[in-house]
Amino acid sequence: MKKIIISLFVLGICSLTMAQNLEWGEVQSGKYWPAILGNIDQDVYTADYSSNNTFTFQTIDLSNEMKPIFTQTFEMMKESGALVRYEGMAYVGDNYLFFVSHYVKKTKMFKMNVSAYNGKTGSMVAGTKQLFETEVEGRWKRGSFDILVPKDHSKILVVHDVYSVRKKKRSRNYVLLDEEFEEVMSKEMDGDDYIPSSYIMDNDGSIYYVGYNSTTGVFIGSFDALKEYDHWREDLDLENANPDMGYGNLNIGLNTKNELIVAGYYTRPVQVKEGKKRTRRELAGAYYARFNAESKEQIVGKTSAFQDDFLNQFKSERDLKKGKSANLSNKYNTNFDMHEMEDGSVVMAGEAYAYYIRTDGNGNTAGETFVYGDIVTAEFDKEGNLKWAHRVPKLQRFSWNSFGGIFIFSSRGIHILFVDIDKSTRHFSFVSGIMDNKMVMLYYDNPKNPTTFDKDNFKTQAMNNVKSGVLRKCTIDLDTGEKIIEDMETGKSESTYMVPRTSRQETENDPIIFYSRKGSKYRWGKLSSGK
Repeated sequence: MKKIIISLFVLGICSLTMAQNLEWGEVQSGKYWPAILGNIDQDVYTADYSSNNTFTFQTIDLSNEMKPIFTQTFEMMKESGALVRYEGMAYVGDNYLFFVSHYVKKTKMFKMNVSAYNGKTGSMVAGTKQLFETEVEGRWKRGSFDILVPKDHSKILVVHDVYSVRKKKRSRNYVLLDEEFEEVMSKEMDGDDYIPSSYIMDNDGSIYYVGYNSTTGVFIGSFDALKEYDHWREDLDLENANPDMGYGNLNIGLNTKNELIVAGYYTRPVQVKEGKKRTRRELAGAYYARFNAESKEQIVGKTSAFQDDFLNQFKSERDLKKGKSANLSNKYNTNFDMHEMEDGSVVMAGEAYAYYIRTDGNGNTAGETFVYGDIVTAEFDKEGNLKWAHRVPKLQRFSWNSFGGIFIFSSRGIHILFVDIDKSTRHFSFVSGIMDNKMVMLYYDNPKNPTTFDKDNFKTQAMNNVKSGVLRKCTIDLDTGEKIIEDMETGKSESTYMVPRTSRQETENDPIIFYSRKGSKYRWGKLSSGK
């Protein structure tokens, strides 16, 4: 019966167990690995920065078989005598924005520029505009940037972190701009005082953040746009917290009731072997806190340890036979998603990640293995009680046969220069959303992957050229916690087998828009409510 239901769904016929409708756009070719910058009405705005110093942006029409309205590529803005670096991109107003910094070695002057392109036509709106300029101590001391926009795409927040060796001081500079790039607010803060891990911004321009301090623990803060950007900060008060907890995930969100929600997973130290001093950190539970964004009053704050019924999901057959505890040493902080509900409840999901360097008989580096494992997902109610927690089992691995180049980091993860990314397609990642009162996740899985991973046996287990796979959907009922995993598409055809990479969902029950890829082919997908 299950196979019949799956077949009907693939053909687009709704069933009681599968309420969502999956639609695909046409298959396209090219080296395009975009971020989804926004979707307004039936248009989706996407952009990518390539390592060859070019930008590409593409507007997708959801109402027309998810076809691109246009695709535009241009080279990074350069300046004579200056070193140039990509800093970020955004979609504000009706425009794509691309941020580039320039550093002049002779004068040690560093400045940030922005270029704008119309999202409907792809044409350049105006010439490159300088946002700000400052003196820094050297090429590698220019600092780092975060670019944020609110949900209504009406403002731009540029956060610049820089450390001064001469002053032995870290500073954090906030510059808020409107749609016309006019400065609304500028603040400089002592960066050593607090180091945020996660930012959000509301439509008024208020900034909220969460961070971690090894002395005081987790803290939350804001710059209030309605109070002349008054700075507020407070240590997070979590019931049942203890000094041994390690917070691998620090995530902050804002629901429709103007409430701040902080949630994530925590770890605990566990002895590697009985009687030994050496310890490792294992996934132990989850935390939740909720604040009134206007009054800054904390409404609730709790930590919840995972119970045996959840932890036992991670035990292998061997563990069960020998009475061993589950091995939860993987870090669930890769591709972390958090969804804030209207009533204050929150649903979250994190993916396990491990990385190994392989060596040959002489001890030289022979390659690397990236292991993306199980998804852990959980829901808190508005009072901070852990309603349910689930393991979504999967093992998706990519291995390099030989070491070459240097590491680069991007929104797509870790890559190595001098390797053709399109030929080294990875087989992992997941996308998620909230629909029909359910947590919905799409992910690619490979049934040929072993259920366990032995880092010392990579020759027999490494799978560099996967030819077939399964697109799976996991739905979890938000009321009962019931979990159902179903196969969506299988096969070797390029038109069916694609790996979901990145997604966007504006609000609960809106379609989940996602980008999928296989090798040099990619396409856009949409999962909609069946109601």
